[in-house]
Amino acid sequence: MTSKISFLKLMQEDAKRRNWMLVFLTVLFFVCYPVLMMIGLDNMMTVNDAWRERVALEVLAPGNIGMALVMTVAAAMIAASEFAYLHSKEKMDLYYSIPVRRKKLFMSGYMTGFLMFVGIFVASEILAVLVAAAKGVSPSLLWLPFLKGSVLHIIEFLFIYSAAAFAMLFTGNTVIAVFGMMVIAGYGPAVTVITEAYIDLGFYTALKTLRIWEISYTTPVGILLYMERGISQGTPWFGAACMTLAGTLAFLVADFWMCTHHKAECGGMALTFPKTEQILKILMVLPGALAVGIAAYSMNGANQYYWLFAGFIFGVLVLGMLMEFIYHRDVKLAFAHKTGTAVTLVAGIFMICALVFDWPGYNHWMPEKEKIKAMSVCSRSGLGSAVYGNCYITENQMQSLETLHDIENRLDMEQTEQFDEIYDLVEKAHAEKKRGYSEDGNVNEMLVKFILQNGKTEYRRYFILDDVWNAAEEKLWQQSWYQKLCYPILSDDPQYAEKKLTEVNLSYFYGDDCVMDGEDAKEVYRIYRKELTEKTMQEIKTIPSEEKNFAADTENMDGYNCELYFSFEEKTKDKRIICQEYGYPIQKDFTETWKKIKEIQKKSR
Repeated sequence: MTSKISFLKLMQEDAKRRNWMLVFLTVLFFVCYPVLMMIGLDNMMTVNDAWRERVALEVLAPGNIGMALVMTVAAAMIAASEFAYLHSKEKMDLYYSIPVRRKKLFMSGYMTGFLMFVGIFVASEILAVLVAAAKGVSPSLLWLPFLKGSVLHIIEFLFIYSAAAFAMLFTGNTVIAVFGMMVIAGYGPAVTVITEAYIDLGFYTALKTLRIWEISYTTPVGILLYMERGISQGTPWFGAACMTLAGTLAFLVADFWMCTHHKAECGGMALTFPKTEQILKILMVLPGALAVGIAAYSMNGANQYYWLFAGFIFGVLVLGMLMEFIYHRDVKLAFAHKTGTAVTLVAGIFMICALVFDWPGYNHWMPEKEKIKAMSVCSRSGLGSAVYGNCYITENQMQSLETLHDIENRLDMEQTEQFDEIYDLVEKAHAEKKRGYSEDGNVNEMLVKFILQNGKTEYRRYFILDDVWNAAEEKLWQQSWYQKLCYPILSDDPQYAEKKLTEVNLSYFYGDDCVMDGEDAKEVYRIYRKELTEKTMQEIKTIPSEEKNFAADTENMDGYNCELYFSFEEKTKDKRIICQEYGYPIQKDFTETWKKIKEIQKKSR
């Protein structure tokens, strides 16, 4: 039988027991909004209005990662307070003896915590707007960002709040519940790191990075940080809010199911659903033991695989015993449920063997020559390696191109159907790996692209001796496609057209830079491109003698320790893109280029 006790009455009674939470939230949000707004604007009182407006918007508008973390702390604290009764048999007997349906009881506590948060949060934001207005920022500029930020942060709070409530309902102990919240927040990123470590160890020829890092965004906190970061970079805030709301509803459905199936006798136990113990044990112990294995392999320094297996087995035994102790709090039961431990051992050893012994055949893959249409190759330490660090500036946001995915894009720029030299290099890399690399030679990283006759494209990373690579690169440099690949300004890409060139910067290792623009820059650009194609690989790679490094006089340096930077600009209807290419060598024997640069320097004096 259920009572007709009003929902509002339940909330009022619950709020009376949460006075300390009101104080905590008041202090937290008062510091995070009006106080921070006052401090930030006071620091900008001597600056122009635009900067003060920017500071105010950073506090109130969506895209504030710091505020997302504040929402996380507040939501976890309120959930732990509201549902702490679930971890005490006595309190659960009392609460469940009330003639009120469990869903109603759960929602009364849920809404009490939510309304306490909303009231204090919105009041603090309004105070922050008033502080900004008092400091000279126009309120008309702040109301829309204030509304957007408030809606998004409230939804973010609900998301974390519902996830934290899930942890409280799923566990029967507050300490375990806190640990559960940490698992929900960090399980995805932890699995991501461990998986990437094993893929790097096993699939050592992989160039295309598997997007495993996206797993980290399957956790509530990861999703919030990802969305706030996206909003700060231009992602529409409404879509982010809808995604967060969908996650909130998913956790709420799980919360409703658990609150109706929650058993009072499970209060004080590790888990309120004992049938899930072994599933959780495998999910926790397997990645944990794999992490112990990779740590043992890395710390040993000998690169012996038996350390990988030994570390994993040790991790399974120790972590398995720890999980059983947490479940039962009895040392005698530390070795209980041997089936789960055996399943974890077999699964982990199978995964490690598949990677170590290359059972999928990924590293041994090499297409037959007649099945290849074209190939491309480059090296991280070869010609043009410094140019891989170029960057694009779009609407004042810089993006550096330094990842494997960006190197794939570089390989896509140029390829050749006369690939005998590249194919021979790949064969040598495979053969060298089978023999084991010679101890007396340094190893170079070679990045290869295969374009197959069936239209597929494959990317691979190989390791080859320096001497072998250098001999092959000398021949590759004599081919125009490789010159364009190493130094993109030699290519036919419209991005590097002369008409888009805005500036040439001569950067000295010591001394001030020399900047050229207008027609002077374009003429230097034409002369340099011609000279660069005429140089041999050795001439480009030659390093000047150390005794000349101290020279700072532009008249006497003659190219020692200098590089050229090129800036290209492209304007579209909605954005302005600046491409900066840097790291281009200019040695002493670039005589025509140096002659022109010195003429420009004399003319500018």
